[in-house]
Amino acid sequence: MEGDAEYLATLAAMGVADDAQRNTLAAIARDAAMVVAKLAVRRRLLRACDVDDVAQKTVLRVLASLDKWQVQKGGWKTFVGRTAWFVIADERRGYARDAELVAALRDMVEDEEE
Repeated sequence: MEGDAEYLATLAAMGVADDAQRNTLAAIARDAAMVVAKLAVRRRLLRACDVDDVAQKTVLRVLASLDKWQVQKGGWKTFVGRTAWFVIADERRGYARDAELVAALRDMVEDEEE
């Protein structure tokens, strides 16, 4: 399966993959991203409700950056996995922004109550 993924990724990077091949490549990428996202949930780095979002964002990001993947440096699933960790880091930054917003809203409510 890994060889298939690398073959399909190479075709897609060259711009000669057909729709079925691109869809298969996206499915392989989504499966690999799901594994990483579920691992992040187990490590308490990601909320379980965000697993699908991370997988989808990862697929979009890897397909958009096919030109950056180099088979000599690592396999397709390795590229997808590394990209998934970057997407997870982005989600965690979003959690921090959400927490800051909630704290600011809480402060505003407390100020109005005084």
